[in-house]
Amino acid sequence: MAPAALSFFVPLAAHAGGEGFSSATKLSGEANFLTGARRCQDGTNNCPEAIYNTYSYFMDLSTSFDGEDNLKVKIESGNGTGGANGAVITEDSVNTNNQLTITELFYTKPIGDFVISAGPLYNQDAYVATTTSSYSNSGLFSGWWLEPNSWTRSVVTTSPGVGVAYVNPKGFNASATLISAGGNNSTLGIATEEGLDSLSFSVGYDFDNWGWGVIHNRLDDPTAYIQAVSQNAWTTAFTDTSKFTGIGAYVNITDSLDFSIGYDVIDLGIANFEDNSSLAFGADYDIGPGVLSAGYASQPDWSAAGAATNTGSAYELYYDYPINDGVSIKPMILLHIMEDDTTPSYADTTTYGIETSFKF
Repeated sequence: MAPAALSFFVPLAAHAGGEGFSSATKLSGEANFLTGARRCQDGTNNCPEAIYNTYSYFMDLSTSFDGEDNLKVKIESGNGTGGANGAVITEDSVNTNNQLTITELFYTKPIGDFVISAGPLYNQDAYVATTTSSYSNSGLFSGWWLEPNSWTRSVVTTSPGVGVAYVNPKGFNASATLISAGGNNSTLGIATEEGLDSLSFSVGYDFDNWGWGVIHNRLDDPTAYIQAVSQNAWTTAFTDTSKFTGIGAYVNITDSLDFSIGYDVIDLGIANFEDNSSLAFGADYDIGPGVLSAGYASQPDWSAAGAATNTGSAYELYYDYPINDGVSIKPMILLHIMEDDTTPSYADTTTYGIETSFKF
């Protein structure tokens, strides 16, 4: 169930004509307590297995000045850790060193069937019109960047950006975004040769109970992005623009069961490195008072010489159980089953987690 929104009015200064007006602001929030541990393959080094607990806290403020536009602000705090030393991570895991941090700040305005969006803290999926997956993706897959079309829908940090989305009432949709990782730096700038820009396009169609879409990304320097989605410490220089193209589809099989699948083609932009691909799917099933979710994902990688390889597969299972309208508890398990002949070799791991969420 979506969190209830608290509404209040913030008086604004009168405009030039002398007539005053107010803006309506909605606040929603969420706190998450995450406890978990992992079990590593026997003989594995540098694989912490102790049980530990982290938290995250979010506040989303949405302000409208004319009833249609939206100024979005997201404030986060948390002490979560990343993949290598903190295997228990979900989409809610953040690490701000326990400081309140503004992580999203952008403005949207509808113009006919189009929505224009822009801001200094903008991310790629802030206003992507195309839906390639209906998978809930609130378990451990999201923390490890393994969900359907993770290579084409995800970003590591928010930066100055602008986007335009088109949604036709009959189901057709399309969007384009430009994000500049160096856009807050005068020596790099926005859409410059020296800058680090990400350009994304999407197109798709949503029917009554199914839909599909295509997303294409071009990144000037995806080092941090590649490290996040592949869990690999990259030292090889990127010699060309990286390109990611993904196609995904979803179908509501019944009122209680939906299925999603995504396939990404990956061109790293490194000389002599082969293209690779990633396949993932997920399903949600209403059972009892909650929702049971399961997912699969392949894990692409590359040898030091640039050959496309596959380090193995990942599987997740979790159950989102609502205690009441605002509190839920979610036990989760994630299996990484790695190939034995990869170099360097990776160890099999099993990650366990339980997350309690409080939404208002």
